Amino acid sequence: MAQVFFTNSSTNKSVCRVDARSKILLLFLYSVSLFFVKSMNGLFLMFILFLTLVVVDYFLEYRQSKQAFLKLILAVLKVSIPLYLICAFSFLANALSFTGFSTLGGLPGGDVGISSGILVPTFVFTKSGVYNGAFYVIRVLLLGWSSLFVANTLSLLDFASVFKWIFWPTRKLKVPVSELALSVSIALRFIPEIFNQFLSVKEAQWCRGASMDYGGLIKRTSAYCGCFVPLIVRMMCEVDDLADALTMRSWGLFEVSPSEDFQKVAFSQKAFVVIISMCVVLIAALL
Repeated sequence: MAQVFFTNSSTNKSVCRVDARSKILLLFLYSVSLFFVKSMNGLFLMFILFLTLVVVDYFLEYRQSKQAFLKLILAVLKVSIPLYLICAFSFLANALSFTGFSTLGGLPGGDVGISSGILVPTFVFTKSGVYNGAFYVIRVLLLGWSSLFVANTLSLLDFASVFKWIFWPTRKLKVPVSELALSVSIALRFIPEIFNQFLSVKEAQWCRGASMDYGGLIKRTSAYCGCFVPLIVRMMCEVDDLADALTMRSWGLFEVSPSEDFQKVAFSQKAFVVIISMCVVLIAALL
């Protein structure tokens, strides 16, 4: 799952023509506004707005590569599987209302109570509960889908560049912005790398006879624990190679402004971001 997510994140850089700052700004405003929407009509308009942004992104970035756009949508839906389970529990928790206890399997002529049977709790679906459950489920889904969509259309370098651009003014307060941006970039890059290295170590251990998926819980846990030592050794080697690569490239000798990482944003794109931002704010304020 994580492998699919980060693979798509890094391969879409070649077709990405929308400014990364615009996407992250709209995502932040959209995510915050979702928690201020109080009606189902407001969530419906937010959903329509999200679909509009997806269609616009398709025409700007993926018109010439429809297969890449389809893979992007499938990746977002696949990574959202744990989110669907959370939404299901959330819906049931809101939709079901406790009405008391009922007696199951009572004896004839017995008094109502524990002696005459088993007391079981009873729940019923209520109209208000179903409405509230659907409302919270739609809000969570919109929040998750929008975040995953943006994350899959930006590369790891884009995230680091935007992070550096946001916090660049704090450089006057002696905040090591460049170092923090590099740390964020390395951390995001190493998440899928650790996962891939773990799969490689797991396969190597399995080839040596380790029982990874069979046997009792203790046996499998012991087999998985045996993967951590070679995994740590491999990652330490990756860290040494990365440090040598940064040293050979003279990293840290020159301070690069974040404006050099981005192209000049067209006026039409700025106007579009302002219009969408106003629509989001109005929906959150009025509905």
